[in-house]
Amino acid sequence: MVPKLMHRQAPANENDWHPIWKKYHETWLWPDFQYFLWDDDDNLKLVEEFFPQYLEVFKRFPLNIYRIDFARNLILKKWGGVYADMDFVCYRPFYGLLDGKKPTLVESLSTSDEIIQNSMMASPPDHPFWDAVADDSVRFFYENEDRIMANHDEDIGDMVKGCTGPFNLTRVFGKVGGVKVLPKEKFNPRPLPEDKSGIYCYHYQTGKWGCDVTG
Repeated sequence: MVPKLMHRQAPANENDWHPIWKKYHETWLWPDFQYFLWDDDDNLKLVEEFFPQYLEVFKRFPLNIYRIDFARNLILKKWGGVYADMDFVCYRPFYGLLDGKKPTLVESLSTSDEIIQNSMMASPPDHPFWDAVADDSVRFFYENEDRIMANHDEDIGDMVKGCTGPFNLTRVFGKVGGVKVLPKEKFNPRPLPEDKSGIYCYHYQTGKWGCDVTG
């Protein structure tokens, strides 16, 4: 089953939070859930203590967003529960719609390269899907290391998505399956309807992680 744990990631200093994060923060404090807020130090400790096989790559990532993306997958691998980005608002809890035996992710708004997104996810602990995701990240990093480390502006988006983001999840989903996909019309609709009684959540996509993206 998916344990009643709610995971979020944010800078330790709330002054670095986008205002919308503070506005919608409490919408994810679901009844009977334990709540965990992970900052950069927590993410590093997670890898050091429980996933040392990935520590070298984790430290080599040239931008902090790689580490943030990578760590959220390992959080669900180790602990299970629900993960949601800070710029997601929840209009009503949907714990009963999660699959208790495999990860649950949200359908992407984007292209065929991005079937599922990584901004809202849930999982039972110790599911092998997350091992495959982490291993695919490492493979992608070493196969594209020169482009990733060069960190050119025109490459950053595709490299982040491909290495640790939704392209990474989509590749693994295509190979191993084993994921429940929630429809975007109910879990991240575009446009956002005035009557929100028929939807569960919405991603505002602020694209902000404090003031420091390099880590």
